[in-house]
Amino acid sequence: MLIFSSMATIVLAFLLIFFNRKTNANSIYLFLMFLFVSVHSVLQFSIMNKGPVEVVMIFFNNFSPLYFLIGPMLYFYVRGTLTDNARLSKKDIWHFVPAIIILANVVPYWFTPISYKYTVALKMMGNINTVKSFDGNWLVPSSINFTVRGLQMLSYVIASIFMLIQYNPKRSNKTLTPKDQERITFSWLKILVTCMMLAIIGYYASSLVLVLVETPEIGIVHNLFIIFNYVCFVPLLIIPLALLTFPQILYGIPALNRSYDIKASELKMDRMQPDPSAVVSLEMSDDTDHDMPEAELEEGLKDSAKAVMDYLLEEKPYLDKDFSMDKLAQALQLPRHHVYFCMNRVLKVKFPELRKQLRIQHAKQLLEQGKNKSLSIEGIGIQSGFSSRSNFFTAFKSEVGCTPSEYLDKITSETAN
Repeated sequence: MLIFSSMATIVLAFLLIFFNRKTNANSIYLFLMFLFVSVHSVLQFSIMNKGPVEVVMIFFNNFSPLYFLIGPMLYFYVRGTLTDNARLSKKDIWHFVPAIIILANVVPYWFTPISYKYTVALKMMGNINTVKSFDGNWLVPSSINFTVRGLQMLSYVIASIFMLIQYNPKRSNKTLTPKDQERITFSWLKILVTCMMLAIIGYYASSLVLVLVETPEIGIVHNLFIIFNYVCFVPLLIIPLALLTFPQILYGIPALNRSYDIKASELKMDRMQPDPSAVVSLEMSDDTDHDMPEAELEEGLKDSAKAVMDYLLEEKPYLDKDFSMDKLAQALQLPRHHVYFCMNRVLKVKFPELRKQLRIQHAKQLLEQGKNKSLSIEGIGIQSGFSSRSNFFTAFKSEVGCTPSEYLDKITSETAN
């Protein structure tokens, strides 16, 4: 179970950063926390099970600075999710000081021969007391390292708990925050912090056994050491399960403020008439609300949806073949994950699908206006934002039900009649 927990967390960490790095910048902190915890878990598992020696040789001491970043990464993620701001300030440099000190502490060990590291790993597997008597570092002895590390991580968990207590969605003044998403994300943060609390308590208890007891591998003390390590690992298995069960928690808590409403009102422009056959209704009237499936959608989300559609219909940025979600968010001066959440929650359509619909609609208008007399069918596709003839034909047929040439024949036939 222990190695499964470690490997599952490693896989989750990389999947998280691969699929969610642009949607929500705060996920970077969560990714780093998972990664550092996983590295530490692999070392703990290898020491407890006496090998393989190569793993102990690689992971022991070399990555110690990373373990002092587990607490700060948790703190940054919780803070960033609650405030909807992933940026670090100049004051946050102090959170990295312990890791920098430990980095200086282990640098001499990095340059020791591999044979020496191999010998240390063999001794450690033969007698776990080698961990606390290890003297290969420069500044901080291993016994102090273990003790301080546990206290440091525990302090960050406590700080995260205080942030959650102070926030409390029932008392939240973020009136433009989608409340159901806020409740889900807040519950996730409580699960995350609770699991990290239990894991750190288990780690700290096992570290104390290792430091204070002369023979931690004998009798009841050894059993306690194993139990404390299980207390450390089991909560870490709950975290990836929670993420897999409720993936929407990775969107964070989009807290739309009044500046976004102002931006939306500035984008009230004349719209082109949409194609009635379009899957998504593109008409957004100034004096009527959008046809939203949920009547209780927050005002901020509707205003942002309106800003998105007004910009798309007026400026037609989708005619650029390189148009992306990042460019849309930048143009509207909205965080990317706000736009992502808004499109999925309000417009009920994925960005690539909406972009395709708009491009096909533009291509149909060009064909209906007779632009094929001066442009080839391929040229019409390129002017509509498609990167190639094949992409244009495939998208057109999937959306309209026929090829551009067949659609042109249909228009010509209807005009002749």
